[in-house]
Amino acid sequence: MYHIQVKPGEIGEYVLIPGDPQRSKKIAKYFDSPKLIGNNREYMISCWYYPK
Repeated sequence: MYHIQVKPGEIGEYVLIPGDPQRSKKIAKYFDSPKLIGNNREYMISCWYYPK
């Protein structure tokens, strides 16, 4: 997926798609171990883990 700068397998089975990339940073505070996967143009791809 060259337009979002990630490789197959780097994105989880379930995704959240906020309308504003800056909102991703706010959402990340509610998850464990946020990790930035890719950031290209208006796309911000992160991996988060839901706390147990």
